[in-house]
Amino acid sequence: MVNSTASLDALVRMEASRLAAFSYLQPLLAIVFGIVILHEHVTLALVVSGLVIFGGVYIMERAR
Repeated sequence: MVNSTASLDALVRMEASRLAAFSYLQPLLAIVFGIVILHEHVTLALVVSGLVIFGGVYIMERAR
C-alpha cells in the first residue's frame, strides 16, 4: 500500500521512464528492511545482488 502511494506521488513529480529506473531499487530496499526489522542474515549472494541492482540503476541514471 505504501509503495503504491509513493509510486503514484512520484509519477506526478517525475517522468515515467525515470520512475521505472528507481522501481528496480524496491528489492534492494526490501532487503535492507528485512535485515533491520526482521534481523535477516546477510550473505555474499545478498550483497552481490544488491550491488548489481544499485549499479544498474546508477548506470541508467548516469546515461540521462
